[in-house]
Amino acid sequence: MKGITNIKGILFVLSILITVLFILPVHATEKKKFTVNTEVKSNQSRDIVYLEDKPKHQLTQTVSTRTMTSTNPDFNDMEVINYGQADSIAGTGSHNGYSFYYHKSGDKAYTKWTGTHKTKIKEDKSWESYAEGKIEFIGGTGKFKDIKGGGTYTCTHTAKKERCEGLFTAEY
Repeated sequence: MKGITNIKGILFVLSILITVLFILPVHATEKKKFTVNTEVKSNQSRDIVYLEDKPKHQLTQTVSTRTMTSTNPDFNDMEVINYGQADSIAGTGSHNGYSFYYHKSGDKAYTKWTGTHKTKIKEDKSWESYAEGKIEFIGGTGKFKDIKGGGTYTCTHTAKKERCEGLFTAEY
């Protein structure tokens, strides 16, 4: 009789565990790979400091608003604010900064990035700058509170337009 009671008890506990597993929501994160494209909408500020140690050496700090499209619906058709710094000699050097992604839901995602850039003067005296680097998700709010991942980006910049493309992998 005692063995039957123990089996009934074990079956009862197992049935409760199975029920709880099916009732509780599952919050498994999956890795999402997606592309993004941004274009500068406006520059809120741009401060340049010219250093005297080398010819054409400058430090630049910029705040810009960008529009973004993406193959990931969560990152498509939204606004991004970039806070960036660059250290350049004749338009070539390194840069880093932070981006704040403002999702339509009201949630936000945050990234930090770092890379290099190079400027070329064309025959017609116009210029084009090319940049590349790595980006990392560092947090967010709401759905993106625990976002992880990152990716790479490339950018082209002329006097008229600045565009960037990125390939990201994220878990949230």
